[in-house]
Amino acid sequence: MSDQKNSPKETTVPLVTMDSIAERYLDLWQDNVKHWATDPDALEKWLAEISDQTRPSDNNTS
Repeated sequence: MSDQKNSPKETTVPLVTMDSIAERYLDLWQDNVKHWATDPDALEKWLAEISDQTRPSDNNTS
């Protein structure tokens, strides 16, 4: 009888390559572009969020 309590479980981790990451990244952007093309309000909201994030902070005034 083997003692399986103390033996580590084998797990399979999928191999992630730079190509698969890049492909997924492009897929996500294509999904966004399709969404924005059919819902201009979503594009306006995204642009507003991006401009808020890139606007210089007023905390750095002297």
